[in-house]
Amino acid sequence: MHTDHTLLPKKKEAKIGDVILFERNEHVYEGTVFLVRENSVLIDISRDAAEELGYEQPNTVVGHGKYTVIGIHENMGIHGESLVFQ
Repeated sequence: MHTDHTLLPKKKEAKIGDVILFERNEHVYEGTVFLVRENSVLIDISRDAAEELGYEQPNTVVGHGKYTVIGIHENMGIHGESLVFQ
């Protein structure tokens, strides 16, 4: 979880593998996109973030325009890979 409550300006729509920041319950969280839909993206979040948010699974849906793309993972599919900032 990030403690800064101010997100960067939303610049572009995320793609699979992008790392995004999004806001929930007045906190900013980070997640990795695993599916892009017409109006939203599905993302993996950390187990700690899922627990804090009261989610049973470590993933959630975020609408386009409600997140900021901050980078991409070099290797998709495994949490904790190297992050490439854009």
